[in-house]
Amino acid sequence: MNAFPTTDLSKDVKDLDLGSDSLPTQRSLGITWSLDSDMFMFHVSEVQQSFTRRGILSTVNSEQNPLGFLAPVVIEGKILLRILVQGTTDWDEPLSPQLLDVWENWTSSLKHLQDIKIPRMILSGSFTAAEHKTVHIFCDASEEAISSVGYLQAMVHNDIQLGFIIGKAKVAPSHGHTVPRLELCSAVLAVEIAELSLSHLHLPIDNFKFYSDSRIVLGYLNNTSRRFYTYVTNRVHKILSSTKPEQWFYVSSENNPADKATRPISASELPNCAWLNGPSFLKQGESSDNSASFALQDPDRDKEVRPEIKTLKTELGSDSLNLGSHRFERFSNWRKLIRAVSCLQHIAQTFHGDKCSNGWHTCDKSHTVHALSAAQNHIFRVVQHEIYHEEIECLKKGQSLSKSSPVLLLSPYLDTENILRVEGRLDKSCLTEQEKHPILIPTQYRKIDHWSLP
Repeated sequence: MNAFPTTDLSKDVKDLDLGSDSLPTQRSLGITWSLDSDMFMFHVSEVQQSFTRRGILSTVNSEQNPLGFLAPVVIEGKILLRILVQGTTDWDEPLSPQLLDVWENWTSSLKHLQDIKIPRMILSGSFTAAEHKTVHIFCDASEEAISSVGYLQAMVHNDIQLGFIIGKAKVAPSHGHTVPRLELCSAVLAVEIAELSLSHLHLPIDNFKFYSDSRIVLGYLNNTSRRFYTYVTNRVHKILSSTKPEQWFYVSSENNPADKATRPISASELPNCAWLNGPSFLKQGESSDNSASFALQDPDRDKEVRPEIKTLKTELGSDSLNLGSHRFERFSNWRKLIRAVSCLQHIAQTFHGDKCSNGWHTCDKSHTVHALSAAQNHIFRVVQHEIYHEEIECLKKGQSLSKSSPVLLLSPYLDTENILRVEGRLDKSCLTEQEKHPILIPTQYRKIDHWSLP
């Protein structure tokens, strides 16, 4: 007290002789501060409220818990409150006597809170001497409650120290929330606790680390490939707007102190539980391993993950030669073959652009003279490409044919339709173009040659 200016001291402290008088206790918001021992203590009044909705609410709210020291105990009262008042509308209507024993067991256990003493100082040494200051925040959820708790870990004079900062526990929504959703809400609560810690500690913190025992949540935070529905999207965005995925670590439920406030404990268990004291692995200075990858857990069955939409793109070229001449053998005559190819080409063309008729259909447009002629030329190109593809490529590039080419002596050339024809010696004759420069049909396709004869 000597370190504080007189103007900052309360009236009852100003009049004390700090050298000889014993220091009083100060009380605020349900917490008693013993100046003599520099400890926080708790005073519990005997429950005298009636067993009604109003009386239960008054009793639960009378347990002031601003820093969350008592959260694992108080949350049980809040859960009981929701259970006990179900179906009641009148604030002063007596509740079911069948539940009175449950309520009295909880209220009678509160007397053990008076045995709890918590050091006011987060660390036993000076903050200025502390090094490697890291805030560790744990979160967890169950169908009854969600919780989060933070600790400050630091090295003080070569000694690892761990101190409770703040904890929170909330009653989980009663309907419409799966456990993964609740776990995600607890992660949001962890971020809120981190922001509170940063604003109130007034210390330069070297690092913030977050822990969850839900691999589903860790998968959400590390996801880069899938999209979520709105509920998860909003909460993941809120978490990642303040933290990075590499700041999140997996912790087993056994080592997660936040678990203590999701499955309420009695007041007599609180002094020795991990909620107030922190997990043992942090006291031992064990480092967190974040080398493990956290993938989405079965995303195709997760109702929070949007289904993948696969888009297939098919490109159709006017000169595509992927039809395959072996299919031509299925037709009994030339007319049926060119009509089938003409119909197929017409359908393929309708997939491009907006047209009144598209997709698989039949119409007279595929039977025009122009369409049938185009189909016939396509058939010739297919069979020629399968046998004479090297010669065709040479002619397209303006190169000479190989001396080993079987058609070298025929002086082949490509016409305007890219069909291979024979040069011949009949240029000045009165014959038709087809007769002067016949189409070159490979010997393997004599059937097509026979069909196509006029």
